[in-house]
Amino acid sequence: MPLFSEDLDLLSQVLEKVCDERGLSRTTPEAERIGAVIIQLYRQGKRIHACIAGRPPQPTLK
Repeated sequence: MPLFSEDLDLLSQVLEKVCDERGLSRTTPEAERIGAVIIQLYRQGKRIHACIAGRPPQPTLK
């Protein structure tokens, strides 16, 4: 599944929120690993941004 600029913007926001909550700089190896996992989950169809933002995930229409 290709990632478009809107996807990357969203994933960047999610990574920023996770790093802020954990007190991590986005340039650390741990943040890079977290970013890779976020991308992997997103490509698998997980809509984790809603969960991280405190909203329940919305069903995916097929």
